Parts: sequence; C-alpha cells; structure tokens
Amino acid sequence: MPVAPPLCVNPSFSELTFKCHQEGKFTVEDLYLGAGCFWHSEETFRQVPGIIDTEVGWCSEDSASLISSRVEVVRVRYDPSQILLDQLIQIFWTTHDPTNHLHRQSQYLEKSVLFGRTSSQLRKLKQLLEEKRNTVPNLLTIVTDFKYYQKAPESDQHYYLKQQLKESQ
Repeated sequence: MPVAPPLCVNPSFSELTFKCHQEGKFTVEDLYLGAGCFWHSEETFRQVPGIIDTEVGWCSEDSASLISSRVEVVRVRYDPSQILLDQLIQIFWTTHDPTNHLHRQSQYLEKSVLFGRTSSQLRKLKQLLEEKRNTVPNLLTIVTDFKYYQKAPESDQHYYLKQQLKESQ
C-alpha cells in the first residue's frame, strides 16, 4: 500500500523559514476571517506565500455563543515581513461575495467578518473596510473585536488538501 506524503500546510514555508521562526528572527501574527464556508477560504490562504499555517474554527462574541451563534472562520498565521495585512485582506475579498447575505448551516453562521485581535489590527481592518466601501457601497462585511475562538475538529482541518491526497492514492 502506498504511503501518503506528509501533510504540508504551505510548501513555501521552507526549512530555513522554520529555523528562523524557532530562533525568533521574525514575527508571527494571526488574523481571523469569516468568509462563508471555512474550507474554501482555508484552501485559498493555505497556498499563499508568507502564510505559515491555516486553521479552521469558530469565533463568537462570548463563550456561551460558541454553541448558539458561532461564525465559521479561518485563522491565518502569517509572517508580516513576507505578506502585509493589506494583501491578506485583498485575498479575503476574492474568497467570497462580501455583498451577499451568507447563511446559517445548522448551528454555524456563515458571514463576512474580520476579527481584530489588537487595537492596531482592528484600526487597520476598519480602514481597509472603509476603503473597500468606497468602491463597493453595498458591502455587508463587518469588523469586530476578536473575543473567543474554538478550533474545529481535525477532520475539518485542511479538508480540501486531505481530499486531494485521498484522490491521488
């Protein structure tokens, strides 16, 4: 029986980059994005140079809401010396239609939302959203404070990549 290759989240994240990360020679930042179904967005971001890792899960306003009204999100872990927040948001706009009312899949809410983790990230996300509203007036995307996150089960992580690996065997 053939052995599947190891799961590589982003091939551009080289061994040298990993060594620099271990030695603390660059900064890693997280960005949480809601863009509808998290599998499609995760697959898009996973392939972008400068992205270290992606993970899917849910964000909510408080811990009680993690059960009743959680939003599907992708956590994008990136190296800001390799890719800028502005560039990540430009990719975000391409992963879904931010003018469309997304929907609820069972208990999971799918909507266009940017979660700011720090005050500077929140300010920048609001600025980028306002710039986008100048060209897309019916934009439904919101920017909000990051509060709570719950990682999705392993079966949901890197879903499209796992399906490709299964099909290639």
